[in-house]
Amino acid sequence: MAIRSTDSAANAEASAPAKTGRQRKRLETRQRIFDAAMAEFREVGFQAAQIDRIVERAGVARGTFYFHFRTKEHILIEGQSQQEAAVLERLHAQGPPPDSVPEYLKRLLVCMFGGREDDAELGREIMAMYVRNPVDIQLANQPLITEVVDYFSDAAERGAIRGDIPPEVLAVRFLGSFFHLAMGAAMDLDDDEELERIEVAIDIYFNGLKFQGD
Repeated sequence: MAIRSTDSAANAEASAPAKTGRQRKRLETRQRIFDAAMAEFREVGFQAAQIDRIVERAGVARGTFYFHFRTKEHILIEGQSQQEAAVLERLHAQGPPPDSVPEYLKRLLVCMFGGREDDAELGREIMAMYVRNPVDIQLANQPLITEVVDYFSDAAERGAIRGDIPPEVLAVRFLGSFFHLAMGAAMDLDDDEELERIEVAIDIYFNGLKFQGD
């Protein structure tokens, strides 16, 4: 899926009944910076990208960049939030979450893999953020993590999964473990072998999640 701009603050402004001229200009500037940064990332790579070139592309001052984004990583986080919002839209379209944890995880992964456009390099950078800061990533800006945390919390209360590991850790570890698959080669979800790969991966993961009774 293509990475586009979104975050909670921008969404709040965008959904307001009537935006002032200043609000519209602020959103337009933020979008311009975001688009310029993504173009820079794709052209030279995330690590080699320079904020000076980004602001030149966007036609803004360096201070304006920092008004909207603290670091280059925050642009990736915003792009990841958009990806997660798209996954959630597909997930919620399938109705209430099933009680079966493996079925829920399969549904989640199918939604993660489906509708994605190749953006492998940026995907690896986002994956690296999960690895560097697996639980420190701001949950408020990660709607998919929040969704999975809530599901795991409910599953633990029902005794469907073990409760000795915080649901935040389980959610981030699960998404971090499988995100690299979603960012790899595009999967054909009509291919039985591809679906079997997902089911095997879920089975292995779920065996570690199972409630350990007496």
